[in-house]
Amino acid sequence: MKVYHFIGIGGVSMSALARILFEDGNVITGSDINPNTKLDFATVYHNHDAQNVKAADVVVYNNAIQSTNPEILSARKLGKEVISRANLLAKISSGYKNVIALSGMHGKTTTTEMIAEVFLRAGKNPTVHIGAISNCFNSNLRLGGKDYFITEACEYGDSFLSLKPTLSIILNIEPEHLDYFKNFSNIKKSFQIFSNQSKNVVIHNNYENLIKTKNKNKYKTNKKTNKIKVFCDNYCIYAKNIKKIKNKLSYDLYYKNKFKGKVILNSIIEKNVENSLACFLVCKHFHIDERYFFAAMRKFKGTKRRMEVLSLNPLVIEDYAHHPSELKTVIESVQKHYLEDNLNKKLIVIFQPHTYTRTQAFFEDFIEVLSKADFVGILETFSARENIIQGASGFDLYKALKIKFTSSAKKAIYFQNIYEVKNYILTLPKNSIVLYLGAGESLANSFN
Repeated sequence: MKVYHFIGIGGVSMSALARILFEDGNVITGSDINPNTKLDFATVYHNHDAQNVKAADVVVYNNAIQSTNPEILSARKLGKEVISRANLLAKISSGYKNVIALSGMHGKTTTTEMIAEVFLRAGKNPTVHIGAISNCFNSNLRLGGKDYFITEACEYGDSFLSLKPTLSIILNIEPEHLDYFKNFSNIKKSFQIFSNQSKNVVIHNNYENLIKTKNKNKYKTNKKTNKIKVFCDNYCIYAKNIKKIKNKLSYDLYYKNKFKGKVILNSIIEKNVENSLACFLVCKHFHIDERYFFAAMRKFKGTKRRMEVLSLNPLVIEDYAHHPSELKTVIESVQKHYLEDNLNKKLIVIFQPHTYTRTQAFFEDFIEVLSKADFVGILETFSARENIIQGASGFDLYKALKIKFTSSAKKAIYFQNIYEVKNYILTLPKNSIVLYLGAGESLANSFN
């Protein structure tokens, strides 16, 4: 038994890893400046103080924690073991027969959840480490057997390079986290290393040419011009005839040039068709009966903060989207699903930018995608680990949108805090459609 202290224990990944160690019989303490962070298995201090690590044998930190943090300084001075979240995840996962690691700038959480739900239906009893609260098992962690460890492989800070997966899934590769990577070339190099150190790889054909993978056991995409070309071995998995049916999507799945069946996917996000195809390949790799895949997609439960419906009248949907391409996917999906047949309805998008560096790097992209909505509300940037960057704040986005909307009927408004957002929503007509986007503060607690 050891005493583990987690700096920033309130983080989704950190709390999940802490719980794994607790279930193994260890004592857990942690610090988190969020006063709402409470864990039933750990003692949580709501400050960062050198005294907090006195009793610890091991101190765990994540990328958001600076090297000047008083708890890290104290732990090193006292000669305690100090380990990163990424290395702890690698150490824990090494105890499992198969490690399934989901990587890519977008879609990791949703695809991890899809795979988990199929494995559960198939009776595989997986351990699942996910970056959100699963609606299937109501936690960010499911403790199962030692055969399968399903986890998100975060690229920020090269965290995923600590893992040695049995099967890696690379959903997409594009510019992101430029505060760390600096340029796209460095991103591609990291994904190349990640691919090469994985035993098997599922990779989207659109991105395979960006990296030079030495792995022979890779699953690539169909190069033919079909509706959606994704992830396959022998170039042959794709979706055709994608259609909207009520609050779901349907498509025909083809694998190895054979029609495998009609998938009913419990999602309105068309990008999730690609994610579900990646899930299908994972299932095929581990010889899971296809019927479990089809059943799981029909009843797919998803996670909190991924197209989560908070209210019906008005319709309020919260999503974790915080990169321009994610915003574009969600906004276009909602418009297509809810507004295509009702031109009288308007879409209200309320967005909290996440980090100043991301806002700075993609400022014009944010303006372009947000301007697709009829009304845009902006909150101040959720700074996370960063200091303010002039010209890259939420208020700067608001000002730019206001100028862009000058000669149109569209409107932009600035909210000081999430309470103003809630009060604004309460004034809306019952038939309004509100999309709340961002990786910062959740709006969910305001509707509980």
